[in-house]
Amino acid sequence: MSSIRVILTLLLLTPELRSEDWPTWQHDNRRTAASQEQLPADQLELTWTWTSSAPPQTAWSGPAKYDAYAGHRNLPSMRN
Repeated sequence: MSSIRVILTLLLLTPELRSEDWPTWQHDNRRTAASQEQLPADQLELTWTWTSSAPPQTAWSGPAKYDAYAGHRNLPSMRN
């Protein structure tokens, strides 16, 4: 129980963690994905990157044959 108190105390006392609240997906109920918080652009830096060992591949070949949810069959290709 004491370790939880220490963590909560550190979170409350660390100034970097006191940022504008982002309570829902894309910030607010309007999904604006914007906040009033300002970031110092000259201090931002790339911290990590990831490169896949294989190129992306489609999940299946050709167009979908039917939409099971809506009950539509013989769908035209959406890639054309």
